[in-house]
Amino acid sequence: MTDDIHLRHGWQRQLGPFYDIDELAAQMQIDASAVADLVRNREVLQVRDDNQRPLHPTFALSSLVSCSDVKRVLDALTRSCDEPWVWALWLSGALPKHGGRCAIDDIAGGSIENVLERARNEDWECLVVPAWDGTESGERE
Repeated sequence: MTDDIHLRHGWQRQLGPFYDIDELAAQMQIDASAVADLVRNREVLQVRDDNQRPLHPTFALSSLVSCSDVKRVLDALTRSCDEPWVWALWLSGALPKHGGRCAIDDIAGGSIENVLERARNEDWECLVVPAWDGTESGERE
């Protein structure tokens, strides 16, 4: 797995490890141009590092997760957010509003319809940081 990646935020690194295109092609036993086709069709999740190098989080690649299921979920998420790093967070995060379940685990477990429903109705409030109210403890007086 690739080590020489350049990421601005620690949370991005936590979504790794990552494959580069050649590593992913080798894992999938296809050529790099076929990987590019999968990315273009949203059948494989791709993010980019600060140098615009394409990376593929390994958590989204499993024998239990089909490319067609990834495509269905990414297509649904794209309707409300067109940012691959956000998709990666959404797929890998165990969100309380989703019952503490991680979407990629639910897909692997066969609950694709539940994940699609969540993706179609996502309001992205899980990514909103509350504004600081000016008090030391954060509580209102």
